[in-house]
This record gives sequence, C-alpha cells and structure tokens, in this order.
Amino acid sequence: MHRIMLPLLSLVACLAAPPAHAQVPPWVITFLDVGQGDCSLLQLPDGKNVLIDAGDTKAGPAVVDGLRERGVKELDMVIMTHPHADHIGGLHRVFQEFKVRQALDAGMSSASRIYKTVFKDIEEQGIALKLGRPGLSKQYGPVSLDVIAPEEPLLKHTRSDVNNASIVTRWRYNNVSLLETGDIEQEGLNRLLKEHTVLAAKILKVPHHGSRYTSSKEFLAAVHPEVAVISCAAKNDYHHPHPQAVDRIKAAGAKLYVTSEVGSVTVSTDGQTYDVKTEK
Repeated sequence: MHRIMLPLLSLVACLAAPPAHAQVPPWVITFLDVGQGDCSLLQLPDGKNVLIDAGDTKAGPAVVDGLRERGVKELDMVIMTHPHADHIGGLHRVFQEFKVRQALDAGMSSASRIYKTVFKDIEEQGIALKLGRPGLSKQYGPVSLDVIAPEEPLLKHTRSDVNNASIVTRWRYNNVSLLETGDIEQEGLNRLLKEHTVLAAKILKVPHHGSRYTSSKEFLAAVHPEVAVISCAAKNDYHHPHPQAVDRIKAAGAKLYVTSEVGSVTVSTDGQTYDVKTEK
C-alpha cells in the first residue's frame, strides 16, 4: 500500500505546483486617441485597471468602447489630473458604464457643468475620493505608483494655475518607468526639477499636448525618455504640438508618437523590455 500511495502523492504535488517558467502577465499601457484631450489606460499585471483622464464629453463613448475592447470590466482607480473638460469630460460616461473603486483628484475646483456632474457621479456611486499629493503611493503587483505632484502650497500666478496643479504620477515596473504629466507647464516642471524629484522614465506622456510652454531641455534631460507620446487632435485650435516642443523631444533622443497621426498608442512591457504598437 505504501509503495502505491507515495508516488501518487508526489504526482499530486507536482500537478499542484505552478510551473517554474510561469510568466507574469505584461503591463499594458494604452494612450487612447480621444482627439484634443488625454486618456491613458493602464492594465496592470495583477489584473487591475487604472484610467488616467478620459478626454472631453464627446470622447466618452469612444473611451467606453476602447475599455470594453480591451477587456476592462471595472476600474480600480481613476486619476483626474486636473478639472479641464478635455481631461475629465468623458468620465461621466465612464462612471455610468463601469464600477470604479476609487478616484484621485487634483484638488482644484471648477464652476464648470461637467466638473459638477463628475463629482455628483462620484458621490452617488460611493466612489472613494482621495487627494493626489506627493507621498501617496500604491503597489499593483510588481508595478509601483508614486504621486510626485502637485506639491502644497499649490503654485499661484502662473500662466495656468490649474494646469500647474496637475497630478503627476511615476509608475515603475523593474527597468521600465512611465511618467504621466497631465497638463503641467514649465513653472510646475521647474518646481519638480528644483526639488530634485526623480523623473527618469523610459515612457513619457508629454505634458500639455506638446504645447510650447512645457518640455524644456532641462526637463527632458531629467526624464531621458525613449518613448514620448503626445495626445492631441489634428488641426486643433491650439496648434498642438508646437514645433519647438517637437524639436526638443526629438533632440532628446525620444521616439515621438502623436495620436493625431498614429491613433492610439499601446506599450506592452515585462519590466525589462517593451514593445510599441500604433493604431495606424
């Protein structure tokens, strides 16, 4: 009897143990093409999903479709980088269609109708709301999230106090990092540089749609990105991206992708290497 049971027990143990070569799912970052606005979907290796901004109100249905096409059923977190309509407008539709566990807010109020609508959604759905400030961090399996801006006291009397209060986050998966910058402008970036904040990231969501008021040589030298993504609409009223910003990004050695030209941009990484694919 003992001669039979021992091999059986060994076989059961072998079947129950995970294979040594089992791979962790990749981290997939998609910069959705929402026209003149921002929207990033982060699908983490632990199965959680994070949405950073959602374009303007008209982009809402496209954002919902984009999430569903990528298998998203719920969102662990929504990060509202700042209250401008081209960043939070699509969230009303997102909140209607998906369960959202928590939201990060920049703490800059607005009198706009869409701002009031979005915060009404958050209250009615019981979504946990937190203020995005440095020191707030979270671990998604092997991927770390750190909020690095805005710092208190918030900047005042800048070209755009709202833009410069954008939530800036740095994400890291072993050797691959992502810097999400909202619409932070040069005054806000100068503050980060002065405080010697760690900005290095292989993947950069370029601040403020590639406007002329951001992406200085000093900032790009600190980030040293290999991939840079600008989210904007073709022939937009703001003339984004600005030629000077484009030239600075390319001079810094980054491969530049502009959503108005290539559509949505998807980066997949195992924490060591990464692969970039575009919609067009």
